[in-house]
Amino acid sequence: MFAGNLTATATTAHDGYPASAAVDGQLTTIWHDEFTPQAPLPQALTVDLGGARTIDGLTYQPRLDVSRTGTITAYRIEASNDGTTFTPVAQGDWPDDSTLKSVPFTSRSARFVRLIADGGDGAATPQPPRSG
Repeated sequence: MFAGNLTATATTAHDGYPASAAVDGQLTTIWHDEFTPQAPLPQALTVDLGGARTIDGLTYQPRLDVSRTGTITAYRIEASNDGTTFTPVAQGDWPDDSTLKSVPFTSRSARFVRLIADGGDGAATPQPPRSG
């Protein structure tokens, strides 16, 4: 990881769970998309590496507390040199758990890496009808 030079932006973020928390090096902080009201998928986190770097994979640590909400289960990864034009580099599925996820891909130069959540834990659960 390129600690110290990373910044992040996201399509949405809930108050107290900013995109910057995804790259702050702390396992106790998280980025979480907006959940009041629930933001629809897909949601994305874009990391600026601070300059062009040779990259060949992405590692994602889901939240480590007792909740699974916000855990990404279906993903796409894209890379870019300019932050505007992105190229797909990987996609797939992860189990809905807190284990560290790693995705290798063909080595390339990029300044920006985007993780897109196409599926995840925390979608609204239908409530049973009320009897009246």
